[in-house]
Amino acid sequence: MPRDTLLLIDGHALVYRAFFAMPALTNTRGEMTNATYGFTSMLLKVLAEEHPTHAIAAFDPKGPTFRHEQDETYKANRPEMPSDLRPQLPWSQEICTALGIPLVMVPGFEADDVIGTLSLQAEAAGMNVIILTGDLDALQLVTDSTVVYAPKRGISETVIYDVGKVDERFGFAPPKMIDYKALRGDPSDNIPGIPGIGEKTGMSLIQQYGDLEGVLAAIPEMKAGKLRQSLEEYSEQARHSRVMATIRRDVDITLDVAGALIDGYDETVVRELFDRLEFRSLLPRLPASGDVQPEPVAVEPLFGDVDTEVIRDAGVASAMAERLRDGGGFAMRTLADAAGIAAIALADLEGDHAYLIPLGDTLDRAVPEAEATVTALLADATVPKHAYDLKREMVLWHHRGVELRGLGWDLMLAAYLVNTRTRVASPSVLAKDLCGIEVVDDDVFVGSGRTRRPLNSIEADELATHAGAWVAAIGPVETALRRQLDAAGVTPMLDTLEMPLIPILAAMEEAGVRVDKELFAHLSVELGQRISAIEAEVHGIAGHAFNPGSTQQLATVLYDELGLAAGRRTKTGRSTDADTLDSLREEHPVVALVLEWRQLTKLRGTYVDALPQLCDAASRIHTSYGQAVATTGRLSSSDPNLQNIPVRSEWGMRIRRGFVAGPGMRLVSADYSQIELRVLAHLSEEDELVAAFQRGEDVHRRTAAEVYGVDAAAVTPDMRRIAKVVNFGVLYGLSDFGLSRDTGMPRAEAAAFIERYFASFPKVTTYLESIRNHAREYGWVETLMGRRRHLPDIRAANRQLRNAAERMAVNMPMQGTAADIMKVAMISTDTALRESGTGGRVLLQVHDELVVEASADAADVVGDVVRAAMAGAAELRVPLVVDVKAGDNWADMKPVAAAAVL
Repeated sequence: MPRDTLLLIDGHALVYRAFFAMPALTNTRGEMTNATYGFTSMLLKVLAEEHPTHAIAAFDPKGPTFRHEQDETYKANRPEMPSDLRPQLPWSQEICTALGIPLVMVPGFEADDVIGTLSLQAEAAGMNVIILTGDLDALQLVTDSTVVYAPKRGISETVIYDVGKVDERFGFAPPKMIDYKALRGDPSDNIPGIPGIGEKTGMSLIQQYGDLEGVLAAIPEMKAGKLRQSLEEYSEQARHSRVMATIRRDVDITLDVAGALIDGYDETVVRELFDRLEFRSLLPRLPASGDVQPEPVAVEPLFGDVDTEVIRDAGVASAMAERLRDGGGFAMRTLADAAGIAAIALADLEGDHAYLIPLGDTLDRAVPEAEATVTALLADATVPKHAYDLKREMVLWHHRGVELRGLGWDLMLAAYLVNTRTRVASPSVLAKDLCGIEVVDDDVFVGSGRTRRPLNSIEADELATHAGAWVAAIGPVETALRRQLDAAGVTPMLDTLEMPLIPILAAMEEAGVRVDKELFAHLSVELGQRISAIEAEVHGIAGHAFNPGSTQQLATVLYDELGLAAGRRTKTGRSTDADTLDSLREEHPVVALVLEWRQLTKLRGTYVDALPQLCDAASRIHTSYGQAVATTGRLSSSDPNLQNIPVRSEWGMRIRRGFVAGPGMRLVSADYSQIELRVLAHLSEEDELVAAFQRGEDVHRRTAAEVYGVDAAAVTPDMRRIAKVVNFGVLYGLSDFGLSRDTGMPRAEAAAFIERYFASFPKVTTYLESIRNHAREYGWVETLMGRRRHLPDIRAANRQLRNAAERMAVNMPMQGTAADIMKVAMISTDTALRESGTGGRVLLQVHDELVVEASADAADVVGDVVRAAMAGAAELRVPLVVDVKAGDNWADMKPVAAAAVL
């Protein structure tokens, strides 16, 4: 019979660990929730992986403990609890209570003393014990029956310490951790240990002499030196440190085995708590609620299991298709993995009837006539298709030779427009939150890692149960999302902007862009030679070989050996990030070499060597465009990311030269000129900016003339450069520190320049302040077309979070409007190209640029078509100017004059 397992949660240690390990995370009320979220995530992870039968959460009580009475300096150096962390402790306790986990706090004793006592009693009762903690002090409690779960790399991973793991890492048994800490000390608790003894020396001494007393007894045998002197001088301090480091196991408390039993929780209470804390993404990870049944969710309609019919026969397939056509559209979900499409699930939009058509090789496949009926239904443009991520559906069926037509509604895009605060919720979260429908995400259903099941290995009936519930939920979830879209006023944005963009993006992904693999091979050799030369030069300066890619080795060379002033510290040591090194450029020539080495190794690894490996048989590379990722509405590119290929460096341009037109074709690039500044001029109605753009002036020269108080003809290149930095910096809330960093001018001068800028453009000042005030009042800002970005941190108590939210608020109307204009331009360009009969097609979208492929003899005409479509994408107070170029590759392009006639 398996032994019961008791989970002991070190509440305080875990919450503290999560607070400092997790990035800033706030809810819509501006409350920091990162520690509670991390605590809950780690707790759910252990519950799911280990399935303990019992659980208790121990928290530190208020007031001093017995250790403070023994030593008044105990934890004396620990800073006051951050104000953003203080309310998260009771929230974490509330999480435990809601999940049915009892809380234990004993006055005068810390949580780990309570855990030490309860673990000893649990072992005596024949139980296994898991200690979940963010503090490695608990390793002294590890036995054959007790293990410690400790977070690693923030909280994303955990390490399970059993007896063998402790010995593997430290070289001695768990009880000796007390002696190790007595030597090494613990600055966070103000336990002094022996000065000068760190991790390696402490471990070595315990490994060699067994325990603290063994180390102290061996002092006379040690060779003279600092170590021996410290041990002699501080031996009693080490003994005292050992007492302070020992976890008590005799606290006056008795393990209540029955009270700690995990026997269910009230799911309604947990859901309400998770909703209040805005932890909806954690809902699918909740353990089964046992016998406690939740109250029905007050959302109409509430569905139970859906009977899903498996269709293999041609006649039955025809009847199904007729019913779905008569229903005015249907929901769909294609089940596919690396082997291709295994099946497709369809359902009516009321969620009453669902169907599964097996299409894989080993799934009792439908007869060819039934499959033909389904593909004809998918290609019928008169029947609207509704799905979560219609672009995915289009791409999957295109690979099977079927053109999916009649796009009706996309749940993913609707959810994205409704809530831009976080990542788009998964289908299971949407179904549960909006309709109370329980569905399982595909990844959960098939498993992950070694346990992942190929779809073609799953019986059709099992697949039908899963996929039927999934696809039947689409209609009800759509109904709920439509109400939210209407309330937020963004329904037109979905209908006229995001939905029409789906087939355009799918076609771009399918087309791909051609890559000159031979050019990339030569470029890789050249980069390798330059990288090797830099390494040799850097090693020569350092006087020895080292790895420039190792932050620790680099820090040793820069700060210890070359004596450069160390910047900020990180958890792993002294910082060697790009900003830190950039500030040290003038201190030593090696810094510029290291930065160049980093840039070139990244270019070679990310692009030059990697991209040719991703090409298809026609040497074309296919990116994936994320339409529901960026909070500003911009498109993202992944697998591979083709939007971050450098353009302003020699090597970056040489990489772009490797993107080429197909045989007999040319590439046409159409790039908006200063579109975000033009949007700023429109929104702010700043007279000087509007006039400058309307006259076609160099706006940076005009800005410099205004700020410096000189004629435009007297503006020097340096004046224009600084004005350009400020013009674009205004869009991102540029500070005097940022301007000083970016231009090299003294900070006081930078502050004065910014002040003069806003004095010269008072309507810009008024507009930007109005945006901040709107964000503070309503919690969101929006683009010219109505896309909203919610900013929960705008009212945060933490000044840094609040300032960051203000910068986002200022930037969103400009960058978001520019993104919306680009999407309109893509739709207009696609329509114009098809109507022109030129055969041109859009291949890439990169920030403010479209890259089109056209036949060589039609490139100039295509350039004119694209220019007109993009320039007419929005009516602003200033003209939208589009720079058009054409060439055989993405780098060597010549301007296309606006003179071609269709």
